[in-house]
Amino acid sequence: SWMKISSLQELHPDYSDLLQSIVTDIENASGLPLRQKMKWPGLSVFIASPNKITPYHFDHETNFLFQIKGEKDVKLFNQDDRFLLSEEEIEDFYRGNAMAGKYRDELSNSGSVYRLTPNTAVHHPPLSPHLIHNGDNVSISLSAFFSLPEGNFRASIYQTNYLLRRAGLHPSPPGQSIFKDRLKNVTIRALSKSKPRNWEEDLFSGTDNVRFPMRVARGVRQRFSGHHTTERAS
Repeated sequence: SWMKISSLQELHPDYSDLLQSIVTDIENASGLPLRQKMKWPGLSVFIASPNKITPYHFDHETNFLFQIKGEKDVKLFNQDDRFLLSEEEIEDFYRGNAMAGKYRDELSNSGSVYRLTPNTAVHHPPLSPHLIHNGDNVSISLSAFFSLPEGNFRASIYQTNYLLRRAGLHPSPPGQSIFKDRLKNVTIRALSKSKPRNWEEDLFSGTDNVRFPMRVARGVRQRFSGHHTTERAS
């Protein structure tokens, strides 16, 4: 079993101070002005039973995982290797499927394993797939995370590509055309909420506003065409 406690920085000022301290340390180590750029920073605590395995997945945010108690092995995979992580998997993730990453047997010899013990930490780059295997004791970890503008820009391109692929097209991945990338970003931002209340709305409201009319139209077509099929919402 496992438990996640989210948004600790909203529960007590001490946690907010801790988050700011962590970000300051990361800024000093990296030389990057993160506080000027980052959005939706937060803290989460993970408590997991002995030998618990966290399934293969990846995340949008920049993440730093600090080990407090117990031990765990974190296996990180290269987020830029499209053999390990395909364009379609990333597109599926950015349409709202948190478990879009598909682990395959041929990935077993890839990736790097980091052994976390108390007072150690590991950096998860955005979109870096990972597997986590707890040791023989209860594990307690603290995650400090935030989004960066370049990550949100890339997400909007993948979201547009997902919609284009659903329409039967073959969109180009990010980085191949600055003009196309900017056009895709403008498209998603125009569909997104202008004042998002949280990071989910900031990241997904654009595609949500497209998918809902698509689902309604599909349901109307099925109803009046006499087809009574059940399709998973997408």
